[in-house]
Amino acid sequence: MPHDMSGVASTASNTGTPIKAGALANSRSESQECFEISPLMLFPETQGQFTVYLKVEGKMVLYADGLKGFTEDHQHRLYDFGVDRVYVRSEERQSYQRYVEDNLGRILENDKISVEERADVFYSASLSLIQESYEQKLSGSLQSEHFNRITGLVEESLGFLRRGGSLKAVSGLINHDYYTYNHCVNVFVLTAALLNTYDYKHKDRTQFCLGAILHDLGKSMISLAIINKPGKLDPLERMIIETHPVKGAAMCTQLPLSSEALNIILFHHERLDGSGYPAGMVRSDIPVPLRIVALVDVYDALTSDRPYARQRTPVDALSLIREEMGKQLDMDIFKRLVHILSETEIT
Repeated sequence: MPHDMSGVASTASNTGTPIKAGALANSRSESQECFEISPLMLFPETQGQFTVYLKVEGKMVLYADGLKGFTEDHQHRLYDFGVDRVYVRSEERQSYQRYVEDNLGRILENDKISVEERADVFYSASLSLIQESYEQKLSGSLQSEHFNRITGLVEESLGFLRRGGSLKAVSGLINHDYYTYNHCVNVFVLTAALLNTYDYKHKDRTQFCLGAILHDLGKSMISLAIINKPGKLDPLERMIIETHPVKGAAMCTQLPLSSEALNIILFHHERLDGSGYPAGMVRSDIPVPLRIVALVDVYDALTSDRPYARQRTPVDALSLIREEMGKQLDMDIFKRLVHILSETEIT
């Protein structure tokens, strides 16, 4: 970034009032918390209820007060002065995240933004939205407005996840601390990658991925004392935890999910040899998308730090699956997963 930012800093915000580097009324101490973003994330004339700052002489100087007043001239000035970072106040992070969610497709399709930064935007937006789903303490159902936001995120993400280099970029962001929402996003990413090795239509992949990202939704209806128990579950606790697929499917019955997506939520713990739950289904009853989610659900759990078990390395997790679960999980899909992991260096 150039040392002399007075030219770009003097650009007007909404009202056209000049902004000077020394105008303390419009500046913030560098110690006041802000987070940085690329100016390429900002689209002129869009609705964004957050304030954009520049860093000038150690202070955060107001540049645009809400994106309704962020014009193409603002954007051009940033480009002309070589500005590659702008700043948003930490207390406005939620507003920024909603803005990203609303403009995710435009961001992910913007090749001027590095694939690593787009991957970070995708993963952060996914975590934020799914975490919100689990922490709302929903009254037995997923609200339509929230479901529509999740659907939009999945639809906008699938094209990006098919692009060369995107999956590898996302892999470096995967969090192996086990939280249900982290786990669901990771399962979604790996499910999308595996579905790309099959010839499914976009609308079907979208539905399958909705099932994947919502597969553990029912755990939001189970006590955290059970979810986070550090030791082995007793028989009653095991019975309670095994109700989460039914609870999750029940939460989604009024939503526009396909039967295949609902089945992923309901049956992702089924096993080919009939040893799974809740129905004890066998190989001939379990379609490929459901087999995919069942496999990546196990893989991501094994490679995550869970309350009752330390994470395994990918090699150890794959070895365990091959040697101990070969009759329970689909080994053709397993081979595809191994190939994807090796090609994208997901760890």
